[in-house]
Amino acid sequence: MKVLITGASEGIGRSFAKRLSAEGHTVTAVARNEGRLQELMKELGGGKTHSYVVANLVSPEGVDKIAQLLTSEKFDLLINNAGLATYGEFRTMESAKSDEMMTLNCESLLQLSRAFLQRAQSGDAVINVSSGASFLPMPVSSVYTGSKAFVTAFSEALWYEERKRNIYVMALCPGITMTQFHSRAGGHDKQIPPWLSQTPDQVVDRALKHLKKRSQPVVICGPQRLPILLTRLIPRKWVIFLSGKTLELGMK
Repeated sequence: MKVLITGASEGIGRSFAKRLSAEGHTVTAVARNEGRLQELMKELGGGKTHSYVVANLVSPEGVDKIAQLLTSEKFDLLINNAGLATYGEFRTMESAKSDEMMTLNCESLLQLSRAFLQRAQSGDAVINVSSGASFLPMPVSSVYTGSKAFVTAFSEALWYEERKRNIYVMALCPGITMTQFHSRAGGHDKQIPPWLSQTPDQVVDRALKHLKKRSQPVVICGPQRLPILLTRLIPRKWVIFLSGKTLELGMK
C-alpha cells in the first residue's frame, strides 16, 4: 500500500508513518520542517522506498504542490493529519491566526481530499484527522473546534458518498494526546492529568484497527470517548459551559 501523510514530522502523523512503514507499506511524508522529515526517513529506513515532500499547507503553493502529487501518482491511502490550533477569544485573536486555522484545518484538507478521490479506486481510503473537540463547541477555542466540527461532518458525508465506490472515509477524532499540539496552541501540558491523555501510538492503533474493519465513519479514541458520547444526551448549553470552563482551567 502506498500512503501519503500530511503533518508527518511529529505526533500522530509521525506515529502513522512509523507504524505503516513497519507493516511494509510505502510512505510519503509531508511537513514544513525538512530537518524533522529527514530524521523520520532515517527511522523508516529511507532508501528508494520512502520519500518526503517539504510543503507548507497554509500556503496555496504548498497545497497545489501536494494536490498535483496526488493526481500524478497513485496512492492507496491519504491521511490528512496536518492541523493547527490557537487558543484565545475570537474577538481579540489576530485575524491571521484564525485564517491560518481555517485554511489548514478545512480548505487544505478539502483540496487534498478532492485530488486524492479523483484518482482513487475501489479499496482505497482517506483518514481525516479531526478531534474529539469537534463534538464540543469550546469557548476560547471557537475557531479550532468549529474547524474540526467541519472536518467531522464533511468526512461523515463523504463516507456515505464514497461507499458506493468501495472507498472508505474515516473521521478520526482523538481526545487529548501526548504531543506538543496543546502547548503550541497556548495551553499548558502539565495541567493535563496523565489519565486523561493517550499516546500517538494508541491513537494510531485504534485508527488502523478500524481501517481494517472499514465499518464506521467516525472513530473516537481516548479516555474522553464516553464523556463525548454522553454530551449528546444533555442540553447543548451545558455542553458549551462545561467545555469552556474545562479549557479555561487548562490554560491557567
